[in-house]
Amino acid sequence: MKKSTVDQLDLLLSALRIRLVERGGGRRLTAGPRGVTASSLPPAAAGRSGIRPAGAPSSGPSASSSTTASADSHEDDAPGWAGPSSDYRVPAAEAGPLLRELGFLDPNGRLRNDKLRKYDQTDRFVDRLDPVLRDLCAKHERLRVLDCACGKSYLSFVLNWYIREKLGHPCSFLGLDISEGVVAASQARAQRLGYRNMEFRAEDLRTYAPSPAEAPHLVVSLHACDVATDLAMAAGVRARADAIACVPCCQKELLSQDYRMPGLEGGLVSQGVLRARMADLLTDAMRVLLLSAAGYATTVVEYVSPLDTPKNLLVTSLRTGRPDPAAAAEYRRLSSQLGAGITLARLIGGKVPT
Repeated sequence: MKKSTVDQLDLLLSALRIRLVERGGGRRLTAGPRGVTASSLPPAAAGRSGIRPAGAPSSGPSASSSTTASADSHEDDAPGWAGPSSDYRVPAAEAGPLLRELGFLDPNGRLRNDKLRKYDQTDRFVDRLDPVLRDLCAKHERLRVLDCACGKSYLSFVLNWYIREKLGHPCSFLGLDISEGVVAASQARAQRLGYRNMEFRAEDLRTYAPSPAEAPHLVVSLHACDVATDLAMAAGVRARADAIACVPCCQKELLSQDYRMPGLEGGLVSQGVLRARMADLLTDAMRVLLLSAAGYATTVVEYVSPLDTPKNLLVTSLRTGRPDPAAAAEYRRLSSQLGAGITLARLIGGKVPT
């Protein structure tokens, strides 16, 4: 390959690394022979001029500020390797056994490239929820957490580790999923990790009714498909949970009802993909209105980059005990205009002022 071509490729790769740093909030992503690794950049390297080309010798603060996953990190084998980032809430250097059990790390303690996004998503969920977790721990002697449509329960295990190991607070977890297979796998995983405070059940969220001793203080859900997010939110409202935190996924309900938008049918929602995107936004907006109406102060943030997943909205609701009639009226107006409603309204109708 000609030298000029190599130089052009090097410039292109440098530009890509710059974009990754800018979009990643000061993180360096490095592709090595054992997968993709993420590490923090020191303040001096946060700008464009401080980015070190892959393979260049490490020196100064950047060589000493990174946290490696294990003693045998083999930096000589993978130039630029700095281990999983030290700014993770659940860093590999401290939570190695858990992350290996979850499949995020290989046997050598290196982050697997096919699990990088899932690791980042669960860790950023914890990061965004940290202030809420601290408030709840101060309020409750033992924090009870319900994970709805838990699936493989990555979020439950990571949250459990963080609350116990980093916040130093007692907690108990209940994961519910309709699939007996994933429930059995999660229960077996909890046993292997020695987490006696975690329980998993095959149960339909529609009929879940906790006893007073089991009522959750926090309800979470990560990428529960379509109306399963509504079921999770409704479970939290019915249980009068202090906080509800959900990342919705696959909002198909409005599309299945062929919702209408008078005055916009020939423009904004004339194309299928635009109609689907608008349905996603409308569904989450209706959820926010209903949660506010039921007495929950609700915020919506992008908890990870859309490069990680397009389903990147975290809806966090804190119970105020003060229902909002104006939000209820706005939901009814919007539902009438669209000619469609969402499952959450039917599940918590009694909690919403008329």
